[in-house]
This record gives sequence, structure tokens and C-alpha cells, in this order.
Amino acid sequence: MSKRIAILQYARSESNRVPHKLRLQINGKSLLGMGVEKLLVASSSYENVTPVFACPFNDLWVQSILRQYPGQLCWHTIPEHSGATEDWNTLIAPMIEHLQSVYDYIWLSNVLCRPFISIETCRAIIDNCIKSTDPFVTVSEKRGAIWNPNELTDPERTPILGAGELANTKLNPIYYEYAHLGYGLPVSMLTLPEKQLADHITPFVVNQSWRDKLDIDTQDDVEHMYSIIRHGS
Repeated sequence: MSKRIAILQYARSESNRVPHKLRLQINGKSLLGMGVEKLLVASSSYENVTPVFACPFNDLWVQSILRQYPGQLCWHTIPEHSGATEDWNTLIAPMIEHLQSVYDYIWLSNVLCRPFISIETCRAIIDNCIKSTDPFVTVSEKRGAIWNPNELTDPERTPILGAGELANTKLNPIYYEYAHLGYGLPVSMLTLPEKQLADHITPFVVNQSWRDKLDIDTQDDVEHMYSIIRHGS
């Protein structure tokens, strides 16, 4: 039997820095709708690859979007958490037993706020999920080692996972720039603390274009997105 893979994506309509950013519209479709459809298209070329969405139980707008794709994806409601909660173990705790009984490997996806993420990039990550037996983290450019560059504050040079302020190419160009497209890991490792997961993780370099990388995280990013759409570049 081929490996069973879940593309696990958390979705909520509330957000801290850009309010309701998943509701932003491009050509009449929300960012959420666009992201859902890209994951569906990317996964449709494979057997046993399923987009699985998690959303707060009271987020009726997100649920209304997900209901538009019956039979094409799975989704679960989970307890509401504060906007500051980003820990996967906390967010998906109610789903872990189900995930471990149905799937072998998980892509903890983070693509919904990438308006120009390509199908090819999504498929490259799925391909790596199929090949991998160990966990991996997506990075966009190979610039060095995945270590905290500040030896004064971290003399043991703890591996960093997604700490963009330490690995940003503008500030520390000799280190990896994180693509923030998520992690791949065996389903048995879903409950591991992040620091313990770091003992096993390897980088997966995704060759993204500059448009592919755009992440809607600030109002400037929103303006940049609409500027690209207006000018077609």
C-alpha cells in the first residue's frame, strides 16, 4: 500500500497583523478559497494524498468555504485558541488520534497566505513527503547551517525551527532563509515537542520564485500583492 499523506492546514478567519486576511479577494476569490483549490489541484496527481483542514469550531466563515468542496477534502473543527497560539501540538491535539490512525506522514502546511504559491512548489513538497522517512523543514535557499547565529545568547547553538528573525537573509545572509511552507514528518512524531523534533530534522530546499515567496503578513504585503495583480508582474 502506498504511503498515506495528509496535507494538514490550519485555517482561521481572525488574524493579528492583517485582520481577516484570508478573506482578502483576488479576482473574486478569497485567499482561503485560492489556497484550498491549489492544494486540491496539487494533491490530485497522487494516490493517498489528502488535504486536511483544521479550523476553530466557531469559525463559521471558514467552515462555509470548506463546505464548498464536498468529498474533495477533509476538515475538522477544534477548540478556539488565542490568536497568539501557533504551537501545532496545541492546535491539533483533538485531531491527533484520528490522524495517527489514518495517515502515515504529514505535511504541516502553511501556504494559505501565499497568494502566488505555485502548484509546482506544492508538488515538490508532496514528492519529498513521499520519499522521506525522517522529518524535514522547508527552506527557500541554502545559505549555510540551520543554527542560531547568536553564540552569545545561545552558546549551545540550538537548532532553530522557523525563527525567521534569526535566519532572514537580509540580516544573516549566511544562514538559511526559511520558506515557512511548513514541516514534513512521520505521523508518529506529531506529539514530539519541537525541540526534540529538531534532533531528527533535515532541510528541504524549495527553489521558489520571488512571487512564490510572498507571504501576507503585514499591510505592506497586502499592497504589494495588489500591486503585482494590477501590473501583472
